[in-house]
Amino acid sequence: MENMHAKTTEKIQSAHISPEKAELKKDMQLQLVEEIKTAIHQLIYFSDSSPEQNISGYISKKVHHNYIFLNRLFSQSTGFTIKRYINTQKIELIKEILIYDNLNITVIAGKLNYRNASHLAEEFRKETGVSPALYRLLRKTRSYKYTNV
Repeated sequence: MENMHAKTTEKIQSAHISPEKAELKKDMQLQLVEEIKTAIHQLIYFSDSSPEQNISGYISKKVHHNYIFLNRLFSQSTGFTIKRYINTQKIELIKEILIYDNLNITVIAGKLNYRNASHLAEEFRKETGVSPALYRLLRKTRSYKYTNV
């Protein structure tokens, strides 16, 4: 009964947060989301080595919070999970590589820590609707006009 009373009191107190404190809390949450995005961008775009296997540990260490908390906060703020955001960012980088570099899919897969070239191609096709090879060909010939690709 005492535990139930404590929870009720906590709910009442949290429901009566001043507008200033609520705004501050929201600002802090948005700042954390931006820190998560920055950590992901650093890992994917600027790391000389391949992305770490334990991305959750990497993000937790960079942002100084528990990954479960960060993922929940990120999902509430953006509408998608950290994993989904990472996949989207990887696909964007792959698009750039396919257009501006002549690296083959196997090399790209290794650099971005995909299991193999087939796995990369499967993820790429899910996101864009075309294979990496077709994407490269269409973009180089400038005949592909879909916005998601």
